[in-house]
Amino acid sequence: ILLCLSKRRPLWRGSVSYSTVPPHTIESLLLKTKEALKTPEQPQAKHASKIVCDLFGSLNSHDKSKFLKMFATELNVNVQEVDEAAKRFQQVLHTPSSSSLNVQQMALQAAHNLRAVSTPAYHQFFSAIQTNHVDGGKFTLDMRSHLLEVIKEAKAGRDTSINSGELWRLQMLDNDLRDILASWMSIGSMELRSISWEHTGGEMLEKIQKYEKVHAIKSWLQLKQRLTPKERRRCYAFFHPSIPEEPLIFIYVALCDHMPTGIDEILHEEYESNQQNERNVAVFYSISSTQTGLQGVELGSFLIKHVVERLRSELPNINCFTTLSPIPGFMSWFKLQLSHHHHHYQQQQQQQ
Repeated sequence: ILLCLSKRRPLWRGSVSYSTVPPHTIESLLLKTKEALKTPEQPQAKHASKIVCDLFGSLNSHDKSKFLKMFATELNVNVQEVDEAAKRFQQVLHTPSSSSLNVQQMALQAAHNLRAVSTPAYHQFFSAIQTNHVDGGKFTLDMRSHLLEVIKEAKAGRDTSINSGELWRLQMLDNDLRDILASWMSIGSMELRSISWEHTGGEMLEKIQKYEKVHAIKSWLQLKQRLTPKERRRCYAFFHPSIPEEPLIFIYVALCDHMPTGIDEILHEEYESNQQNERNVAVFYSISSTQTGLQGVELGSFLIKHVVERLRSELPNINCFTTLSPIPGFMSWFKLQLSHHHHHYQQQQQQQ
């Protein structure tokens, strides 16, 4: 079983070689993971990184869950090593010495060692995958997407093979993965692209149609109406260099001559075509995140800010920016409030 990625602990116990393990199994995946992390900069390690990504993708859902459970358990921090490193740090701080500079150097080294053993070994794994494999970013997103599903099933009690301790470690892995992805997907590394009916390829338009989560697009005609003409409709998306052909999040913008009162004013084609006045209002009416693996990574507000800057540059006449977004559950809540107030009003009338 997979144990560690660092030199201080063996990654695999036993003498099983990769050639003796059937392909497309968890064991082969773990062994290739070891190979990818021995010498990350070597060609054979880079080749192994690709195999790891391919093999994980070929596993069925059950085996992916099994692998993630071992991954989160065996590649976590070693509590005993953390305890020993912490004691060593305290010893250095209280060690008498004729040279304060020497004590400081020893303390800094002990602190460095403590930090090293306190960092889960799987951090090294994701760093190696991102460095060595062109699809490392997508692989990590897909892995977290499945991890979130595993956690969801365990919490709901539908997966009884995961005990409370394993669930806790899976949640810790998820927290770390979220932070790793947030670091990789920093706003400075994002590319803002305009999506248009005339200049965007068909494959990308299909993705935009499929990923729309707010107002479903049921046909190519509806998609065209969302994107044309450019004077009325805009769509923008964030892309990352590690996944250049995959939009991470996108937003639709309607350019209007006044503040709309409802979504029908935006989606109704005849209404749009009758507008003759100058369009000075930009309405953000639909925003969709495409990657489950980016759950909890804030991109939406940054996308809106970047689009506002782009529109201000291209269309200086726009002086109002607004959102027109649905509030899930609002209607049910509102009807319940009305019912309560109506009941309270009836009681007051009866008392009078």
